[in-house]
Amino acid sequence: VRGSSGSYSLTVSNIGPVASSGLVTVTDSLPAGLTPTVASGSGWSCGIAAQTVTCTRSDSLAATASYPVITITVTVAPAASTPVTNTATV
Repeated sequence: VRGSSGSYSLTVSNIGPVASSGLVTVTDSLPAGLTPTVASGSGWSCGIAAQTVTCTRSDSLAATASYPVITITVTVAPAASTPVTNTATV
């Protein structure tokens, strides 16, 4: 809702046949009209820089498993366009 706060939930899953290894980085560049205020998730190390949220972790993820959810809380500008489309990358 424009002029209020909202949240996104991001789930990272391993759809491959083997466990992951190395650093996993999730980057979410939020669209204009959304300002990230908090980003967190169990086992994740998250930071916010302007419109971009970056979360990392280095533990392996078994095949077909998912990490705990990352929750990003945002402030929605009164003039934000609708609908708002958000895309994150891993």
